[in-house]
Amino acid sequence: MLLAFDISAFQGTGHDFAQAKAAGYVLALNRASDGLGITTTGLSGSVDTCFATNVAAERAAGLEIGAYHVADFSKSALDQAHLFLSVVGASFIGLAVLDVEPYATKQGTPAQINAWIAQFNTVVSAALGHPVITYMDAYMYGWLGKPKVNLWEADSGVPQPADPCLLWQCGQGDVPGVGNPVDLDKWMGDLLSLHTYTGEIMQNIPVNAQPVAIMSTSTGKGYRIVCADGGVFDFGDAQFLGSEGGTTLAAPITAAATTPDGNGYWLLGKDGGVFAFGDAEYLGRVDFKGPYA
Repeated sequence: MLLAFDISAFQGTGHDFAQAKAAGYVLALNRASDGLGITTTGLSGSVDTCFATNVAAERAAGLEIGAYHVADFSKSALDQAHLFLSVVGASFIGLAVLDVEPYATKQGTPAQINAWIAQFNTVVSAALGHPVITYMDAYMYGWLGKPKVNLWEADSGVPQPADPCLLWQCGQGDVPGVGNPVDLDKWMGDLLSLHTYTGEIMQNIPVNAQPVAIMSTSTGKGYRIVCADGGVFDFGDAQFLGSEGGTTLAAPITAAATTPDGNGYWLLGKDGGVFAFGDAEYLGRVDFKGPYA
């Protein structure tokens, strides 16, 4: 997992993001725009006045970047997608995020909100050339029927998020170099998996161990490549749900399988160890002492 935080005009500017980087933080998620007010462009929404300044300082400090738009579902999804794109730019390298707040329950039915989200995400993803992440809390995710989105889940005060997600907003606190308290987050994978969602690396990813398995998504429009060291790399519409990459395994991974709905998978070690991710359930293992072929 990678340490992250999100920031907006509420925290202002003038931060020393090099301190955050030195303390182990990897990713800064910045509010770019929201659905409130009217901008001078006539699009529905307003622009975060600190976005450009903070992003420039974060990049200079070597942090990975994310940008988010706070949705107002009473207004046009298309207008708000164009507003967000006008702020971040068509060549933006970083996570693109739609922020779905709990007031959405008062702005439409689950079907209407899901359709709005799909339109916004489709427009932004097509413009930037990489997937959009959708932020919401665990209640909202359930209220919407647990839609198939690239999830950033807000779920504080618990040892792990309630649902499989790419990003987990796990609490609030202070970050070295940032002048005011912020929301704290964790990217639930490694740096390579993060880059598949930022547009920085979409193919030809260098790996540290031999690929041993490939798993198709349920749509056939994506797949996951699994390596012997437990690394999992996602392409197309495959959603990262976790891996053993970066851990010390008793034996190499030798095979993998996905669940019928595509929202989970198992990794199998040469020693019979089983690692479950997403909605895949761990049911036991066998124990082989080796030697390994």
